[in-house]
Parts: sequence; C-alpha cells; structure tokens
Amino acid sequence: MSRRMRYETVKPGALRCGRILLGFEVEPLSRRLFCHVRACRELVALMSEDFETDFNVRLCVAPATTSRQQLDSAFFAPFPATTSSSQRQHQQSEPAMMLQHQSKHHRSTLNPVIDEEFVFDLQDLWLHAAQFRLHVAVVCSAPIDQDDTGCAGCLSMGLRHVLGGDVAGPKWYWLLPKAEGMCKATTIKHQPATLPSQRETSTALASLPDAVVVGGRHPRRPFAKINGVYDRQVDEVSASRPVYRHRDNGLYLWFHEGRRAWLISDLVRHPAPYAYAEDAAVNPGRVQQPWFVFNRAETFTTADTKRLQTSHISSTTPSLNDGMSLLSHHDDHHNQMMLSGMPPQQQQRAPAAQFEYDLAVRCRAFA
Repeated sequence: MSRRMRYETVKPGALRCGRILLGFEVEPLSRRLFCHVRACRELVALMSEDFETDFNVRLCVAPATTSRQQLDSAFFAPFPATTSSSQRQHQQSEPAMMLQHQSKHHRSTLNPVIDEEFVFDLQDLWLHAAQFRLHVAVVCSAPIDQDDTGCAGCLSMGLRHVLGGDVAGPKWYWLLPKAEGMCKATTIKHQPATLPSQRETSTALASLPDAVVVGGRHPRRPFAKINGVYDRQVDEVSASRPVYRHRDNGLYLWFHEGRRAWLISDLVRHPAPYAYAEDAAVNPGRVQQPWFVFNRAETFTTADTKRLQTSHISSTTPSLNDGMSLLSHHDDHHNQMMLSGMPPQQQQRAPAAQFEYDLAVRCRAFA
C-alpha cells in the first residue's frame, strides 16, 4: 500500500472562512518576532461576483484580557486603518492594543499572494509573553460581519507558544469566524491517506498529469468558465486523489468520496458544483462516464456526445451526503464535455462531427 498526505476533512457544521499560510521566526537576543504572511486561499467572504472590496491582513499583539469591543474598534474596524506595514505602539486612546501591523491592500482576490514580513519588537513584553496573544485577521474595507466589522476570518494564539517555537512554520491555518478565531488557532493537519495497491491504480498514480484541460462546454452556454487548464495542487489531495485548480479563474476539479464522483466547483468540498461525472477514476483524465453540467434551469444536462441528444433521463439523482443536490438531468448536445489526462500521442480523438464544440482535450506538462 502506498501512502500520501492529504488535508484533514472539515467536520460537518464547522465553519471555515479560508486558509492562511504563516511562518514565524524568533530572535531571542534582540527579542524580536518575525511574522511572514505568505498567502491566503479560498477567502469565502470574497466569493460573490457581486461583492467587490479591498482587504488586507492584519496582525496585532494585545493583552489576553483585551475585550471584544476593544478589538472590534482597534483591530477589526474597516478601513481606513493604520499606515500599511507600520507598527503602532500603545496609545491612551487604545489602551488594549500594544503592537499592530497590516499588509498592503488587495482587491477582491480569492487566493491572494501576500508575501510580506512583519517585525514585532517585544523588548517590553518578552518577560510577560504569557499575558499576551497574537491575533491575525483578514479585514475588508466594507463591513461584512454581523456586527458591522470588516472581519473576513481570523485566528489567535498565545504569544508564549509563538516565542517558544510551538508554531514554527510555515504552516497553513484555518481562518475562523470572529467569535471562534479570537480565542484559538487551528492548523490544517495532514493525514496519511492509504491508496489502493492494484497495478493499474499504482501505474496511474505514478503518472499523474500535472495539468488537465477541460474542453467542450459551448462558450455561449451557462458556466462555460469550466473550460480551461487545471493545474495539479501538489500539496493537496481529496479522497486519495489529486486536486486540480483552474489556472485562470480558480475553479477546483476534485473527487467527492461520498458520491464517488469528480466535481468542478468554486472550492474543494463546496456543496454546489458546476459539473460532475460519476466515475471513481484515479485521476480526471481517466474518467469514462459522461459529464453533467449545471444550467440556468437548475438541472444538470448531459455532457455526453451528440448520439444521446434524443434520449431522456427522467430519474432523479439522490442528494450527496454533504448537502449537494443533483437534480434531474436532460441531454443537450451543446453541453458535451470531456476530460483527458492521457499523453497526446495516446489520445483517440472522436470525429469532430459528433461534437458541438472542439474537444481537443489533452494533458499538458506543468508550467
């Protein structure tokens, strides 16, 4: 049995606002803490296409006794805030806040690359680290939380644990809702994932395509954005299978273990997919079953070839165990879609007359 590593599964009912990659370095002699904010992923608050806002990442060291009201006004407040990348010292107007930084502003980006380092001078706090906490938050320029703050996800950890090296990174952390994130930090753990040992599966895993190209969705049909190049995410798997991300718009191609199907959606484990194929293939390039694509009528339409155009599937597909419902579907020759992860020389292209749109789909080397 071969083994890989995967992200832990989020338990039902657990709310997550996204992920953030943090790294910490401590200089005991100078009593300084270096915090490296590398990137964020899947910022749920920015998923809506109708909602556009600036946001940044903020960090602060505050006494553990700081009240929620004080943090709301001094840390989670929407813009304008402190000068970018500056450290703010204790002031009478903000008795609870000791040190604060914030990153540059970003604009409505689900997966921003921050790559900024911040330095906390802890000369006055070093011997009292147990009495302070480090807060990290993504804050928007517009109020988005129920209490009119700009908090789009946060986390908090004891300063003593940070200085003691207990959270040395870089590590991925969950961004949590404010009520939960103000008092804890949760790392995204990796768990061993056991894979089948059959010869065919092992061979397929050994030659996983670094990228797949989804093609065939007519550009004038709903959700044509599923077409394009999907790159394999080397640090993430779903149900022992690779996860792919659209190179341009950030959609994810992943395997749903409960449904035994490949899905295309905004996020991994998102409950509302744009397309799916009920096939347990070890990678999407080996899917043999027809794809179904969501349309404006709120039904899934087949992505099979034109020969199925006149057939009618009247059965209702059962709901997924995570709340995703797949409604009744009908055949539509506009919605033909195929995936291929095979090398170009091994592909067998179907006659163009069978398809409404070009299905020249192939596996590309990772760029």
